[in-house]
Amino acid sequence: MLLNYCKRRIHNAGMPNVYNIKEISEKQIAPTEIIIVNGWIKSLRKMKNVTFATINDGTTEKNLQSVFKPEQAKRLSTGCSVKLTGLYTKAQGGSKEKQEYELHVNDVHIYGYADPSSYPLQKKNHTAEFLRKRAHIRLYTEYMSRMLHLRSFLISTISLFFSNRNYIQTHPPILTSSDCEGAGKMFQVKAKNESTNFFKKPTYLTVSTQLHLEALAHSLSKVWSLSPSFRAEESQTSRHLAEFYMLEAEISFINNLEELISIIEQMIHNSVENLSNSSIGQELISKSYKINTKNQTNLEDRWNFLLKKHWTRITYTEAINALKNSSVQFKFPPKYGDDIQTEHEKWLTEKYICNPVFITNYPKELKPFYMRLNNDSSKDDDKNTVSCFDLLVPEIGELAGGSLREERIHILEESIITSKMKISDLSWYIDLRRWGTTKHGGFGLGFDRFIAYLAGIKNIKDVVAFPRWYQYCDF
Repeated sequence: MLLNYCKRRIHNAGMPNVYNIKEISEKQIAPTEIIIVNGWIKSLRKMKNVTFATINDGTTEKNLQSVFKPEQAKRLSTGCSVKLTGLYTKAQGGSKEKQEYELHVNDVHIYGYADPSSYPLQKKNHTAEFLRKRAHIRLYTEYMSRMLHLRSFLISTISLFFSNRNYIQTHPPILTSSDCEGAGKMFQVKAKNESTNFFKKPTYLTVSTQLHLEALAHSLSKVWSLSPSFRAEESQTSRHLAEFYMLEAEISFINNLEELISIIEQMIHNSVENLSNSSIGQELISKSYKINTKNQTNLEDRWNFLLKKHWTRITYTEAINALKNSSVQFKFPPKYGDDIQTEHEKWLTEKYICNPVFITNYPKELKPFYMRLNNDSSKDDDKNTVSCFDLLVPEIGELAGGSLREERIHILEESIITSKMKISDLSWYIDLRRWGTTKHGGFGLGFDRFIAYLAGIKNIKDVVAFPRWYQYCDF
């Protein structure tokens, strides 16, 4: 930090130093220094003898309070991009920002003017729907800036978590000829005006990178990725997008489901703990940001709730029995062999367990072909189940899922056939079991949903810069 400061002084002798607002907020400059700052005007308050402006340049969630003489501020308006030269000094009061230091502007250069008569982000509050349909402008809002900073922070934190545990980050393909889930809800890719199939076989946007990660794990032992995934679901709920990011990991030489569950539990705990101690975390708590919701989410309580308890583990059978024994009249009566519905997830996490919960060992008919069959279990009840889990969290429902992968080639082939898929389409995946296979497992976490939960946002569309959903792909 001191070295950077000295370099600036040497290279810029005789002229003001240029700083970004992150450097200023971290006190990397000396008070009473003449400096240059670039940024955008987020708010403007013009008075008789002075004008106050809030400046942000995107490097931090914090703003810089700037003070202008009336004649300097004549052409300024909210949204303008500016270059400001001035004295960075102790604040004298009179502004709502209540900052310890402020910039007393000597010179203003307007890079880009924002006509106040047409600028779409006025002082009034805009609805979430209004902003979603103007995603390119929504990026200018303080709210969206914080969501992007939160996303960046979590990516850095999770990257360090995996790096410290000797996982290798990888880039699996986005184009695939394999259907990982076997559900068929995939986007097919074709070249424009193609007369013949470009890849000689049907090719799709990936639903999950899991199959390719398994191949990578057979070489590198422990791998992970954060990649876009795509599902052609005709859904417009607050929990679903057509394009979303999945955080996925695959681990070789893993012998039981609890090892896998512990990894994802530790990863989430680590992320939340680091967020709680970060500047973006403190800013989220202090601002209590949310949009289009009536009931305020107390983020600090939510984060502490995630950290203070060991999360419950129950089997699918135990969950179904608890639902059956409850006095609640569910729209979908719980029945063994049926999926756990959203209303069931809500009751389990918010009324019965009151905690995040891992539901394990689902019937094999409910899960994809690649999950390991529990037929070597000593319990008769487990023999028709697979070694898997879903992580359910209060208010948001399913956040992550994972399983041990079927390493026994004959059982895997039977499962593929039972799922009405073609052995030939997955021959390369089966080959992974032919030579040097090992017990292994992995998980996937909905990264956008994770961000929404930590930020207290009800609609996943409001934490993604350019959301895509059924019948909507503008920009």
